[in-house]
Amino acid sequence: MIVLNVKSGTNVRKQTMKQNEEKKFVGVHLEAELDEYLSLWVMVNYTRRTKVIRGLLDEWMKKQTRSKQSLLDEILRRTTVEWNAEKPELLKSLRGREDKLQVAFELFRSEQRRVLSKKGLNRKTINELLGRLEI
Repeated sequence: MIVLNVKSGTNVRKQTMKQNEEKKFVGVHLEAELDEYLSLWVMVNYTRRTKVIRGLLDEWMKKQTRSKQSLLDEILRRTTVEWNAEKPELLKSLRGREDKLQVAFELFRSEQRRVLSKKGLNRKTINELLGRLEI
């Protein structure tokens, strides 16, 4: 999935996105039969695929009961479990360093930052989430 800046069409990874800026998702894979039906349907109804997909996503969002905060809390919980599982191995790899716990923690956070960014979270959300992660 490539995320583009809707206003300029540039790759988001090359710039910092503003909180309220729209994102564009590219690369949805559809079976040929579904793709053809969707093409025919949008032609007959004088609309665009984007409008159909956006409508489905809007309806899906209305049905969601979990808040953004509860989703972030769940991701933090899972990240904490992962940190606790990886900590012993990271500490072993840093033998001889006095500050090895802090270094291991920063290595883990750095990797999590990369993963979360790749998943499409903005920098502010990533910083908020990882700021709550404890050694």
